[in-house]
Amino acid sequence: NIFFLTADAFGVLPPVSKLTKFQAAYHFISGYTSKLAGTEVGINDPVSNFSACFGAPFMPLHPSVYAEMLISKLEKCNAKVWLINTGWIGGPFGVGKRIELKYTRKIIDVINSGELDSLNICKYRNHSIFNFKIPIVCPGIPDDILSQQKLWGDDIKLWNALQNLLILLMKINNSTISLNGLEFKSKIGLFDFEKEKGNLFVINVSINVNKIIYDDTIEGTVDYSNLFSIIEEEMSKEYNLIETVAHKISRNIHSQIKNIKLCRLEIIKKNPPLEGSVNNSSFILETTS
Repeated sequence: NIFFLTADAFGVLPPVSKLTKFQAAYHFISGYTSKLAGTEVGINDPVSNFSACFGAPFMPLHPSVYAEMLISKLEKCNAKVWLINTGWIGGPFGVGKRIELKYTRKIIDVINSGELDSLNICKYRNHSIFNFKIPIVCPGIPDDILSQQKLWGDDIKLWNALQNLLILLMKINNSTISLNGLEFKSKIGLFDFEKEKGNLFVINVSINVNKIIYDDTIEGTVDYSNLFSIIEEEMSKEYNLIETVAHKISRNIHSQIKNIKLCRLEIIKKNPPLEGSVNNSSFILETTS
């Protein structure tokens, strides 16, 4: 068993969660915890902190290298990974309370004995945001302690607090996904013969997304087929200007794909109808959410 300890000052993470290997890699590179008074100079109230691999200053390589190493070792050793919240429950700092040390110790003991996993097989519930598994029963721990939803007693406030944590995680975890060399014969141009015969266009698109890419499911990334379909739909229509098409495609990408930070779209028109030898003309559009 591997334990990630996090002092959650938002008071939203369950006291214990079971992670998949990909979720483990994500939380490993995020390194979320809080700086606390008594352990950090100049800190009076808890402050959220993100330190890659829970020790960024000591990691000379890019965090993704260590994340891949972690996944490899988890597969080799068949180890289980648990996220343990040693911070606040029932509300954020100042509203909720810090989980008692005796409960944290008991949770660790029950996990190491194998009892927690055996008792919750087919009973774990998935977290609404992070999708990790939350046990519903743990010997020696009141059932309410295992559920932040019950402890908060206010679903809206809990949801808003979860969103605040998610926003911070998104700021440090983002990825760029690209589709390049998409070719279309489209009727786009000012002249009648361009709309009759069409012309060859090439599109390159890159989107910077706040996504959990260390999740081996289509929900954990961007569906390339969806991205292609958005572009194909507009390229099948008639337009005068590639600039107009670019704005239409970009607008649809932002509206249909979640968590986009930036979209870079390039439309290349092959052999434009100009005097002289011109290989192509192009228009590049960058938009942010």
